[in-house]
Amino acid sequence: MKSNQIKQAFESIQADSNLADRVLNTAAGELLHRKGHAKSLYVAVIGCLAGVLATGGVAYAVINSSYFASAWGNHGNGDSITWTNGGSSGAKYTYTREFGDGIAPQSLEGAVQEVN
Repeated sequence: MKSNQIKQAFESIQADSNLADRVLNTAAGELLHRKGHAKSLYVAVIGCLAGVLATGGVAYAVINSSYFASAWGNHGNGDSITWTNGGSSGAKYTYTREFGDGIAPQSLEGAVQEVN
């Protein structure tokens, strides 16, 4: 950059009208006064605590709902479960899930091969 370009760049900068007063007051040993204030630590802690409690409440509600218990609960071998849910039109839909006895059906014997 050439010196005339630097001069033009600095001429376009405007300082605050009270900048000189602040510099002189600081040089005299007065404390700086900030504009506004920082958020208190307790506000941040309360926000984090509220977030943790909300997340825990949602997780507790999901885990203890009957839907998850009926769909993924411990059903044992050979059991079946049935549950009913209402549709948006007011119709009731019934679902049944059957659990096998843990033995692969004979129809899969052709797709299974022994390894080593």
